[in-house]
Amino acid sequence: MQPKLLRRHAARCCEVPGETGVADPPQQLQQPSEFVGKVAPVKEPPLPSLALPRLEKLSLSFDTSGYVVLGLCCAIATISSLDRVMMSVAILPMSAELLYSDTTKGLIAAAFTTGYFLFFVPAGVVAATFSPSATLSVGLVIWSLAQAATPTAAYLGLAPLLACRAVMGVGESCTFPSIQAIAARWVPEQYRSRFWGLLTACFNLGTLAAYTASPALIESYGWPASFVVFGAAGLALTALWAAVGRDAPATPDLCVPEECPVDDDDEQEDCREIEGVVSTAAMTTTTVLQQPASSEDGGGDGDGAAAATALERARALPWGEIASSPAVWGMTSASIASNYFLYFAIAWLPTYFSYQFDLDTGAASAASAAPFAAAAVGCVAAGASADALVARGVALTTVRKAATLVSTLGPMGALLLLASQSGSLGYDGCQAVFVGALALHAFNTAGYGVGVQDISRKSASLISGVTAGIGVMTGAASQYITGSLLDSNGRDFVPVFLICAAVQLFGAVGFTAWWDSERLFE
Repeated sequence: MQPKLLRRHAARCCEVPGETGVADPPQQLQQPSEFVGKVAPVKEPPLPSLALPRLEKLSLSFDTSGYVVLGLCCAIATISSLDRVMMSVAILPMSAELLYSDTTKGLIAAAFTTGYFLFFVPAGVVAATFSPSATLSVGLVIWSLAQAATPTAAYLGLAPLLACRAVMGVGESCTFPSIQAIAARWVPEQYRSRFWGLLTACFNLGTLAAYTASPALIESYGWPASFVVFGAAGLALTALWAAVGRDAPATPDLCVPEECPVDDDDEQEDCREIEGVVSTAAMTTTTVLQQPASSEDGGGDGDGAAAATALERARALPWGEIASSPAVWGMTSASIASNYFLYFAIAWLPTYFSYQFDLDTGAASAASAAPFAAAAVGCVAAGASADALVARGVALTTVRKAATLVSTLGPMGALLLLASQSGSLGYDGCQAVFVGALALHAFNTAGYGVGVQDISRKSASLISGVTAGIGVMTGAASQYITGSLLDSNGRDFVPVFLICAAVQLFGAVGFTAWWDSERLFE
């Protein structure tokens, strides 16, 4: 953004009484006393270290292009998938070395998913109440550190390993609620299916990368090194996102691929971010700005006021409307079906090929890669076809329902085929069935997966957190149930497939009955 536009934006959102000119140019934001003095007399405590990155980020990201922001969102989705999926590859040599049973392997997979589930809703609240880009940064740091620490935790014992994987899940829970909120502001409605399809394709490419890169790393350097390498990659990506990530476009022309509305609320958020950078006193809300006496009392009162304001903002979110909305019920049922199948596939597909066809780690990973490669293609195809139908006048509700039906009934049919005919299909046939199942499952990206952006912009991250959180809980259940069943029935996958197929039917019925793409929450 040009300096003139930045000055106009700062002057408008901060509304300094009695000023007729423009605000100070951006380089003068580094002088806290000059800026704060125009708003309210406060003490000038030294800036804490946490504020310094925000100041640098502000100057770098004010004119950030949507292509940069959304491109980095896709990169983060890729590393998110790679980090969570590589455990399903590493667990094969880990279990051989550390003597894990199938139940223990399921418990390890479920530990990540449980942490992911428990903090999915809080992550959505934080992203909706504060800054989704900052929420994403914090989550990326947490899960990358936990990923790198996994080998140490594993050698310490099962309990430390489970705790470490749960912490990693907590970090990754910030990913999709934050990106939902960012995409709802950067992408016009008529392009959202395509973008979400592209983003989910990148997520599946991360899975593909885990299946292809992990075996080579494990063979060359051992399974502990693979966790450290991928954790370091996440930290490097964090630094890049911290520099240029942005909650919302400053001007409509920065949206992708064409202009979109920029809410006044987003501009007020920018004002609060500026104030948070230049002062650590109670300068984060309009209420506190109007009470200079309390600001002079010290930073503690300011922190309390900021916390109270944050609580008020969280309480102001439309909790009751969300809980009573049939559209949210429909999203939740589809999320349950989608995540039950997805988390089974992520955690157990390499093990399935290893058990059924006596494959080693590399061959089992290679067999699992093809279905997720098909899923990446399916995501892009789903997004493009959905937007094409909308452009031709097909109702958005109809498009979302059709895509979700494909993503649930398709895998259901594949699972029933595997349950009844897996013995006669052979290696190639079973792999082909999984390729088709995951390619069709990918159509959820044009269905319930992007539907949250239809019904809300401001609360997209919260609704995504609630619905996906419940779905992820069932995903954790699928991982543990699968391990327990395999231990109890001699590694027979037929009951696993039948249960998963029944859950797909539940999701299809619920979404079809309850979904409507009408904007509800603002």
